[in-house]
Formats: sequence, C-alpha cells, structure tokens
Amino acid sequence: MSYDSSLFSIEEDCSRLDIRTNIWEAMPSMLFEKLDYSATIIADQADDIYVFGGTSKADTDGECINSAERYNIHNNE
Repeated sequence: MSYDSSLFSIEEDCSRLDIRTNIWEAMPSMLFEKLDYSATIIADQADDIYVFGGTSKADTDGECINSAERYNIHNNE
C-alpha cells in the first residue's frame, strides 16, 4: 500500500520504502503471524495503518483472527 512518498510492505517483517531516496526502512513486526488479512490506511490526523482479520499462521486449522493491529506512520510504532 502507499501513502505520501512511501510504499508499505505489510507482512510478518514489515518495511517501508521511501520512493524519494529508494531506501527501505524496517517497521515493527505484526504482533501475530497471520495469513489472508486486510490492511488499510486511515489518513486522518494520526495517519494509521490498520491490519485486521485473517487466519492464524501458527494454527494448522486456520482459525480466524477477530482482532486488529494499528501502526502509526509518523511515530513508527
């Protein structure tokens, strides 16, 4: 996904590419390893990325995850 001058790779090991400098920067990893999740950017005053839903990567039964994670773009947390 993209926002401003950055491209975001939202996976187990998240990262951000600054397209002006072509430099990748590490971001905090998601709290839970998951598959088939959705992510969106809410571009308000906080500019947050929300990752929600999906299935548990650790659970072989593919249990659905009913939680969301938030990442603040400006604070890198």
